[in-house]
Amino acid sequence: MLPPVLYGGEGQLPISETLALLHGEKLAICDELEEIADSLPEGLDRDRCLSVSRRLEPLVQAVHVYEEQVLFPACLEAAGHAAHARELVARLKAEHIEDAEFAAELCEGLRRIGEGLAPLNVEALAYMLRGFFAGVRRHIATEREAMLSLSGTTA
Repeated sequence: MLPPVLYGGEGQLPISETLALLHGEKLAICDELEEIADSLPEGLDRDRCLSVSRRLEPLVQAVHVYEEQVLFPACLEAAGHAAHARELVARLKAEHIEDAEFAAELCEGLRRIGEGLAPLNVEALAYMLRGFFAGVRRHIATEREAMLSLSGTTA
């Protein structure tokens, strides 16, 4: 879980700094997922699959909580609750649902592969990995460009 300083109260980091930290965490795990995908089939590291499977879903959930409880309301407020801001927030929230479901499925698959419980379907695993990290990277790019400008901050 994220440290309390990210959620508000005394000592809270500015949104832009918090978002940069969160994006860094998500991009780092995306890099790991890409490395796993690139290592297939010969270089599959089952321990790494287990490690990522334990960290990915909690990270995605924690980031979504921060964005929905802090970032999105701040952006809406800064934009005067304009229609374009409401539409962007609605789209990003919908992406959160998709990302959370995808992360859960991916974590389960990585866990099963890491534990040797599932036969390795290289094509399916590579497709899932690449689909997930590509979507997360797009989401981050949207937040950096649109959300931070709406909130009046910079990345």
